[in-house]
Amino acid sequence: MNTVFQFPKTKVIEHTGIYRPDNGESYVEIYLIGEPISDEMIENARLQMPQYNLRDVRLVVRQSGETDNLNFSTLQTGYQELLSEKNIRIRELETKLSAFATDTLAVRDITVEMRTLVPDLHDVTLSKAVRYNTDKTPADTLVLCVMHLNKGKKLAAGERERIEQWLRVRTKTDSLKLYTE
Repeated sequence: MNTVFQFPKTKVIEHTGIYRPDNGESYVEIYLIGEPISDEMIENARLQMPQYNLRDVRLVVRQSGETDNLNFSTLQTGYQELLSEKNIRIRELETKLSAFATDTLAVRDITVEMRTLVPDLHDVTLSKAVRYNTDKTPADTLVLCVMHLNKGKKLAAGERERIEQWLRVRTKTDSLKLYTE
């Protein structure tokens, strides 16, 4: 029926139906909002019902502006509540997304900056990780950094400590593990 009731200024907002072939009290009820459609158009839709295997089904069309305002206000209230719930859920997801965005590390920027500190740096693996203890103490979040140096290169004495201190400041964390390969 949705394809039959397609008009530029009228929309089907709800439809229900009851099919009882044994007693002939079957019907399809359609709620329209927007510009009212003519009785001729509704009759044309009734004539098309057998094409949809709805021969003995009564078509009931409810349009905005008719005396059936109670149904439309009920529908409107229902849709407003649904929209309100969806908006609340959107705000919750936006908050979670915002927290996730601020909780990520600027790996590309940190890698470029580290390259100026460590000229023999080949690449960096950097992520936030969760450390679980086997003695059932609470988990800890830490920044995990693996520096891959150019082949045959090693960090000079004291350089590792300087990089760890810089990373703690740059990532805003005291909990850091630095590995070099």
